Amino acid sequence: MGQPSQIRIRCISRRGPVLLCVMTRFLFGTIPAAGHTLPALPIVRTLVQQGHDVRWYAGAAFADQIKAVGARYCPMSGEDSSLVGIDAFYPERQQYSGIRKL
Repeated sequence: MGQPSQIRIRCISRRGPVLLCVMTRFLFGTIPAAGHTLPALPIVRTLVQQGHDVRWYAGAAFADQIKAVGARYCPMSGEDSSLVGIDAFYPERQQYSGIRKL
């Protein structure tokens, strides 16, 4: 499994001893499609820049982009349509158009 990740702790204090320590870990999970994954990249980049530990469960086609913003990529198990397209998994969609295709 590899080595455990470091847990970043942000401490908030008011005059003197630490009153509260908050562990900040996030898990993002997105459908393996550009319209679901790409809009979340700036959000995750900001979280990582603020010192949060972010892991992202997503399609393999987005692994490099996820790693580039500083998150830890977690590969999907099961059907990952990001590499071949959703029509490969659901060929019957090709007979529809517009909203029916969804």
